[in-house]
Amino acid sequence: MEFPNTMNDDFQIEESVKVFGKLWDVLHLMGISVFPTKYQKELKKLLYLMLKYSFPFFLLCSLVYLWHSTITNEELDYASVLAMLNSFLCCLLWVMLFIRIRPLKRLLIHLSNINTNSISTTSRLSLLTNIALCLIMVYLVMSITVKLRWNRMNKIPSIEILRLIQEIVFPFTITITYISICYLLLQALRQCHNIFQKNLDLTCSLSVKNLIKNYLEILKGVEMFEDLFSGPVFILILRNFSWVSVIVIDMMSIYNWMAVLMIESFFHMTFICGVYGILSIYAANIPLEIQHVKLTLSNKASEQLLSEGTLRNNKQISFLLKRDVCVLTACNVFTFDRGFVLKAIVTVIAQAVVFEQLKSSVTERDKA
Repeated sequence: MEFPNTMNDDFQIEESVKVFGKLWDVLHLMGISVFPTKYQKELKKLLYLMLKYSFPFFLLCSLVYLWHSTITNEELDYASVLAMLNSFLCCLLWVMLFIRIRPLKRLLIHLSNINTNSISTTSRLSLLTNIALCLIMVYLVMSITVKLRWNRMNKIPSIEILRLIQEIVFPFTITITYISICYLLLQALRQCHNIFQKNLDLTCSLSVKNLIKNYLEILKGVEMFEDLFSGPVFILILRNFSWVSVIVIDMMSIYNWMAVLMIESFFHMTFICGVYGILSIYAANIPLEIQHVKLTLSNKASEQLLSEGTLRNNKQISFLLKRDVCVLTACNVFTFDRGFVLKAIVTVIAQAVVFEQLKSSVTERDKA
């Protein structure tokens, strides 16, 4: 279905984009153009297309180079296989976001329509998003610096630099996108909950109708968000927690791990757990806030029923109370809750320990 590109839609997108700081400009440079710029001259259009597809071309070339270098120059082991898989997943992640540009545009327009947050809230989100984007580059530079520190020749193979760029820049930018939209939806739900508590009067049909309409628009935004980002966030989790698995394997298999890799591993673990801890908290709070709204509706209905003996607007209230709560998931494989990161780390560590034990058993049997 073609999505109409009207002046009103463009204005709504521009207003919504301001909330996210420089996030959409960064994604634009990575080929994910939610609101493409219109060029009048063919030369400018050609340069725009070259810029738009330069990053995916870089990802593809890096994938080919990493796979070729790993297969020809290294012995395939657990870590190298995961590195090859991660480079492929990064390209797959870009493709998934690229084919979802139109749904993403629809979501942005919908967010601009339901955005009831205060100026201080939106400006805070814009500032925090810009800071997070800067932290990605700091994380990349520090990762390279840590590797340089432990390399005697003060050089890093080009394959390592490409791997770090692939595994850090684009995936964590998409993670920031997910967290930012989660934050907006959560704030909209909280404000709606506060309005329900203070202003909902079940005796006034017009008030009930307007408040419920606004609430249903927010729920629609949550469902659109889940449909759009459920697949990409699954790839993000799969990629980043595979790093944790590699770290655990290295801890058990490398003799001088504390002297060689402890600082680098601690740095990666802290960043991954911090980022995905924030993501899981915001994602888990959305269904909890929906439950709070339903509880408020139930309490208001009970109060009216006890005081008047009848319940007005019964159909609307019953519809909202019976409506299923939308839970954010990662491709329906993982469900986000407040303990998600802890459970994920425990699962990954258990998997890595089992793999290492199987590897040791096979090695001892071959020697025997």
